This record gives sequence, structure tokens and C-alpha cells, in this order.
Amino acid sequence: MIEVLAALAVVVIVLVGLVGGVTYSVRNASFARDQSLATQYAQKLMEEVREKRDDDPEGFFADVDGQCDLSLVKEGIFYKKRECTLDFVTNAVTVVVTVAFPEEAGPHGSKLETTLTNWK
Repeated sequence: MIEVLAALAVVVIVLVGLVGGVTYSVRNASFARDQSLATQYAQKLMEEVREKRDDDPEGFFADVDGQCDLSLVKEGIFYKKRECTLDFVTNAVTVVVTVAFPEEAGPHGSKLETTLTNWK
């Protein structure tokens, strides 16, 4: 009887360890997926600004706020924001894109920043 209880205890310990390991792996895979999606969304938002600049440079630099800014938008679990600042001296636009998502350890996400000039 003692041998059976000892064997059962070993089996329970192994199962608890396996369940913990699988849970940890699933959580990490989910975080990696969300982080990858946040980066892809940030790159897409940045590319939209580049396309607007390339399509109509004069109009883009004349109305940077209207062409570029994107206030906080929620899409699924992601919060997207794009801010643009025109430097009147250099006539360059600094674009900051932030895509965040909630996580158990706190908010995470991707932040991209670039400077666009009127190169045409």
C-alpha cells in the first residue's frame, strides 16, 4: 500500500510539473504572438504616413496634423496611436507610432519613431 501511495505521489508531482510547464509555454507563445502583431500594426501605421508623404509631399507638409495624426484607437486588444510633429526649421516631420496591449505583467507593445523629409 505504501508503495502504491509513493508511486501515486510521484505521478502527481510529474503531472503538476507538466501542467505548469505547458501553461508557461502557452502564456509565452501568446505574448510572442501579441508582440509580433503589435510590431506589424506599428509598421503598417508608419507605412501609411510614408505613402501619404510620397503621394503628395506638398499637401502632406502643408497639413501634417490632418494627414498624419491618429488619436488613440482601440482595435481588439490593441491600442494604436500616431503622433506627428513638424519641425519648421528643417521642414521635417517626426512620426511616433505606438501600439500597446495589456498583459498580466503590465502594458506592452511596440513603439516606432522616424523622421520624414520632403526629399522630392
